[in-house]
Amino acid sequence: MNKPHAIQLIIADSHQLFCECLASLLDERGPFDVVARPATLFDALESAIALKPDILLVGKGFSADDIIDFIRRIKPASPEIKLLILGLNEGEPLIARCREASANGVLLKEASMEDFISSIHTIYQGGEVFPAQGGYPSLSPIDHPSANRICAGDAESDSLTAREVEILQLIAEGLSNQQIAHKLCISTHTVKNHVHNVLEKLKAHHRSEAVYQALCRGLVKLPPHS
Repeated sequence: MNKPHAIQLIIADSHQLFCECLASLLDERGPFDVVARPATLFDALESAIALKPDILLVGKGFSADDIIDFIRRIKPASPEIKLLILGLNEGEPLIARCREASANGVLLKEASMEDFISSIHTIYQGGEVFPAQGGYPSLSPIDHPSANRICAGDAESDSLTAREVEILQLIAEGLSNQQIAHKLCISTHTVKNHVHNVLEKLKAHHRSEAVYQALCRGLVKLPPHS
């Protein structure tokens, strides 16, 4: 059942763990309703045409050419649907290509969760969100303290210990605290302490948000498809 007055979203990415983490975070952060999590762009196109969401979020789990082809296909079919492309690198040529193909925004992989939520609202309200780089000024800038703002918590992420990063990776792979403790030959209590420290350093509210931030910063990797 859809949430009343919620922004309708589709999250498309080949990594389902990423989609599930993002959907969980959005569910806790505001009036959002994730109506589909397609793993292919073909399924994303079909879902978008059938469900007509407000915004379609596209992760970096697809090739650059496939993303551009998708934007060019979906815009004529459903011009009312807005597109936000996630997880690109600053200066990446794909940013300009996405804008030229009529995407509504691009979010860099360094962005924080607050940037992400703000970008969704900006695009929903008819604005655009693009990095101010490569000769393309941001049309509807997110409310940053400065134009060169880095991701909130980057300094904290630098202070993560090797063990904390190792535990973050295992969380990203879907392991519970008990499974992590067994794998690393440490107590569950020790794992909980490490997780608590990770959440504090990344200023994350829960494990899913910590994993999302770690993925964005390249601290951990998603497990390969089975």
